[in-house]
Amino acid sequence: WGEVTPDRFIPAAERSGLILELGEWVLRTACRQYRAWCDGGNPPLRLAVNLSPRQFRQHNLATRVEAILAETGVSPRSLELEITEGSLMHDPGRAVAVLQHFSDLGIRVKLHRPAILQHVVLVALCDLLACHPKVVGFAFLLVRVHIR
Repeated sequence: WGEVTPDRFIPAAERSGLILELGEWVLRTACRQYRAWCDGGNPPLRLAVNLSPRQFRQHNLATRVEAILAETGVSPRSLELEITEGSLMHDPGRAVAVLQHFSDLGIRVKLHRPAILQHVVLVALCDLLACHPKVVGFAFLLVRVHIR
């Protein structure tokens, strides 16, 4: 028994499928707490929530995030979603659509991954843009993705 670290817990939740329910619970709980802090007189800050790769692949993710924000009264401009490069590379075309939806809502997206992969991922995303001129709006979105 004892403590279970995220590097062991998250993969198990991903494999079992529980990550979808867990991730939605985390987002909703974080938004409720954020709203309570703001209602209590605290200055608004940015709320950052990690999304697992499986969550990002969820077909109704943008709709679910939008519904949770509406339910909790949190402005989309206050939310920052953190994703991994694997989330983007699984289905780049769909990833562009989801990221564009988040951008249109005012939700920021932060891309976090090992520094060694930064160049590879950016090249792959730029290649995607060249192959799909209809997603030109993503060029602005790419500028808003923070790399750490």
